[in-house]
Amino acid sequence: MANEDSTAYNEATPEQLAEQYPDNCDPFEIWYCIDAPHNKWAVNDENGDAFIEVINHKTAAIISEALKIRHKIIDNHELSIDAEQQKAINHALLIGLDSYGEIERISNEIGVKDLCPGGNRIPDSIRPIHPTGSADTISIFATALRYIQQA
Repeated sequence: MANEDSTAYNEATPEQLAEQYPDNCDPFEIWYCIDAPHNKWAVNDENGDAFIEVINHKTAAIISEALKIRHKIIDNHELSIDAEQQKAINHALLIGLDSYGEIERISNEIGVKDLCPGGNRIPDSIRPIHPTGSADTISIFATALRYIQQA
């Protein structure tokens, strides 16, 4: 069975991962969705329904743990977000999404410019720095928005 070492996932075939990580409809379960076109790792919500799909196991594990904590807090009536707080959190997440989108847009434009023959290369000093260096960033934003909508 694959362990936390990402190389184990890279060496396993999709069929092996699907067998090792099946969807048993368990709450907060991480499973491998062999039929998904892109994001193969999935996480179930507290009802055992597929909640989100992500690119890698590590991100799925983080989301699963966050869901468990959120569920425990809600069950213990420790989480109370009023409408004004929810609106502020939504606003902050949307700013983050917009910022992430702008970084991606600029990075793509620079990448196209770099491919043009005879063009001047854009200096590294003015290239945007990717805030996380991960393609899963957008999934994390979307998950956060889903959490807040359910609160």
